[in-house]
Amino acid sequence: MSLGVFHIVLALVVGSIAYPTIQPRWCGQPDGLSAEPLPYERWHSLLIISAHPDDIEACMGGLVYTLTQMGVNVHYLILTNGDKGCGNPSLCGNWTMSQIAEARAQEAIDAAAILGVPSSNVHVLDYEDAELSTYTEVDVRKQIVGWIRSLTPEVIITWYLYPRFEIQPGDVYMDLGYHPDHQQTGKLVLESTFDAGISRLYPELGESHNTLEFYMWEFCYPSHYFTITRQLLSKASEAEAAHTTQWLGQAEVELGLGRVYKGTAKFANVTDEMSIGFTQYAKITF
Repeated sequence: MSLGVFHIVLALVVGSIAYPTIQPRWCGQPDGLSAEPLPYERWHSLLIISAHPDDIEACMGGLVYTLTQMGVNVHYLILTNGDKGCGNPSLCGNWTMSQIAEARAQEAIDAAAILGVPSSNVHVLDYEDAELSTYTEVDVRKQIVGWIRSLTPEVIITWYLYPRFEIQPGDVYMDLGYHPDHQQTGKLVLESTFDAGISRLYPELGESHNTLEFYMWEFCYPSHYFTITRQLLSKASEAEAAHTTQWLGQAEVELGLGRVYKGTAKFANVTDEMSIGFTQYAKITF
């Protein structure tokens, strides 16, 4: 998620305790409306399905840490191996894609451990980075259905399935508003969550399972929010910085995440200094 000019800009301002607000075009709740608090206190099990190995810590690392401290059983399912991503050229600029994929799988485990998620709960698939939409959809969906039925989560969280063109590439991350893997992940996970509850569909993949709550990360128009304190920002940044192929250090990460979280709080129309946002889909049952 961290590329090019973004590193240069951050290097000029690292050390500042102020987190400038992201200013995408047209984002935010209509006047008089506010997002609702995320009802995470009632959760017991959660499956987070991401496109890339570093997505989860950036999008919801503070929430993951909060949940694991509560004893919630958290699993990661990461669809691509991240083999095209190198945001730290001095480390991985000359590596092969196989070397990058191997390193990123270990980084995912290391980052999850910082947030209290054991290595046995981190599942990295081997679809190639930036190519998720080129695979036969039914094959990917069946893989996801198998994991959902095996893990039987109460709650699933994933990427939003539509681009957010309001967030332009220069606003924060180059791919926060649009990345083909992000949107394809959201689409496939929503479909697979539906599929997993149909007993006569793919019976060879196990007993059907109905997920109770389904959320997607939302940076522009969140229906729900979770408050990020300075302590949680620091913990999320520490975990995200464990993806050393993607970042130059924790200070860089903390500045970038602080900027995103401050913008999300504004667009949720809440009084928090910083928040992470979600859009909730209706309860999926059959």
